[in-house]
Amino acid sequence: MKKNNIYILALTLLFAISSCTKVDFGDINTDPDSPNTAIASSLLAGGQLGFRTIHYGATRPALYVQYVSNAQYEDASVYTTQRYDYAGYYAHITDLNKVIELNSNPDTQIAAAAYGDNNNQKAVAMLTKAYYFNFMTDNWGMIPYFDANKGIENQYNEFDEQLDIYQDLFNQIENALSIINTSTEGPSGDILFYGDMNKWKLFGNTLMLNMALRLSKKDPTLGKKYYDKAIQNGVINSNSDNIYFQFTSIYDNLWYDSFVTDNREDEILSKPFVDALIGTGSNTAPEDPRLEKYGSKSQNAGVYVGAPYGQRNPEVKDFSFITDDIIYNATAKGYIFTYAQTLLNKAEAAQLNWTTEQTAEEFTNDGIEASMEQWGVNSSDINTYISNRPAFNGLKTIAYQKWVALFMQGYEPWFDWRKHGSNQVPLTKPTAATTAGIPNRQAYPLTALGTNKENYDKAIAIQGPDNLDTKVWWAVD
Repeated sequence: MKKNNIYILALTLLFAISSCTKVDFGDINTDPDSPNTAIASSLLAGGQLGFRTIHYGATRPALYVQYVSNAQYEDASVYTTQRYDYAGYYAHITDLNKVIELNSNPDTQIAAAAYGDNNNQKAVAMLTKAYYFNFMTDNWGMIPYFDANKGIENQYNEFDEQLDIYQDLFNQIENALSIINTSTEGPSGDILFYGDMNKWKLFGNTLMLNMALRLSKKDPTLGKKYYDKAIQNGVINSNSDNIYFQFTSIYDNLWYDSFVTDNREDEILSKPFVDALIGTGSNTAPEDPRLEKYGSKSQNAGVYVGAPYGQRNPEVKDFSFITDDIIYNATAKGYIFTYAQTLLNKAEAAQLNWTTEQTAEEFTNDGIEASMEQWGVNSSDINTYISNRPAFNGLKTIAYQKWVALFMQGYEPWFDWRKHGSNQVPLTKPTAATTAGIPNRQAYPLTALGTNKENYDKAIAIQGPDNLDTKVWWAVD
């Protein structure tokens, strides 16, 4: 009961917190049993709020990979905005660092243990940090990492190279996994897995697997090393293992906020995506049955129809909307890693000769089946699709099936597309685009130029121009 009360307190305190707000819980909250100690559960919950915005709240990557098109305003789909801020993630890291400090310092760890086993609290904070830093470096490329690991106050340091960041993140994940104790209580304030440490082990290993495949072009030796470790230690093995952020009445789905709370219909399904899934079928009976789960038929014509990408589409009733299960469901699941994604990662590993467990085609078929089961497609339709899909064509087929399976899964489909290249997925460059093509990264925030210019200049001298066209290290052929 005490743990539940602490969790409710954390939810109440965090109701109005956005992902870009730095909150010093240590100043405003006190443990009644230790008046001068910050509440570790509140700090952890605050630190984990980044999961909410990286996933279903992320409209930009859904536009980048053309799951959706704009309705009233086309600016986002022609990439008018170049710069995006990362200060919010450093703010979350500040909170997570405080959790680690409270559970490591002999003067505070006894009081902190009221919120769960000290090592388990540290492991959860470490794995959450690793996930954020992996997201940040995949998004921007070189970022302040080693000296910035202390949080928001230290984000204006030297930008570190991606290989160095990846190597250290693998170490951090391994260190976190090594101290997890599944026989003792997980941390209060854990708004991802509610203290289930077996799920945190699964999360850490699956994160490691996903990162390993990201390195397949630039450092396959390092990638295979950590692919093997992740597989040996245990990754997602069924749809029941799928890892997701559970939106609630407090941490509600940001797509719901847009469509219902704000009454905005700004995104509709995109023509490149809808046409690909219709395939050899029709606009009432598409070849890929997932289209019927991903979206709805247009209100005016009663057929599946995608909106042209990179332009205004104000007559929204002419087009298909994202499924009601996402845009009208405040408590939807925001998928982070899935069984389908894991199987398709294994397919890629098989294609690269990293594993002989199954053939790449067998893993691909298993991934398609898992994706369709995840979205509620019936077994006969699954078998029909797999039996009649185009002939297997190595990485091209795997990349295409990842694009379809990762529908609305935050930044993951965009990261994956950037690694495989535009020839793997049928995307369309908008004629009015402000870039050379589909974005390959997001540009640094203006604060990097204004307050960290010396280090900023060093980074772009190594990485390339600070725009949306420059590829990050692991994506360069």
